[in-house]
Amino acid sequence: MSLENYLKERQEKFEAFLPHIPEDVNVVLGCEVFVTDYLFNNSVLNGITYGNSRYVLTEFSYKSTFQESTMQKLYMLLQNHGLIPIIPHVERYPNLIDHPDKIADLKDAGTPTQ
Repeated sequence: MSLENYLKERQEKFEAFLPHIPEDVNVVLGCEVFVTDYLFNNSVLNGITYGNSRYVLTEFSYKSTFQESTMQKLYMLLQNHGLIPIIPHVERYPNLIDHPDKIADLKDAGTPTQ
């Protein structure tokens, strides 16, 4: 599914869900994005952020070593698209847990972790 189709379908489902949301509840759309080369086939990545922010929840293969290839993708999100990638659930990435210095490198690069 293309990013455009995904965002359209998500919006349609959200609008169908709106009548079931209490008036005093504010829902902010977001998604967790599996970062692959395919993502960068899109010149514009609007709509994948948390609400109107620049933050985007990212997901990688749990086997990721967070070496050059992964870091390049994170830099592309930061520099080419002006997005701030967040890496949730670092405990799911054995390589990050085994090498806490990589978590520090991610922080230094401007990528928050959860």
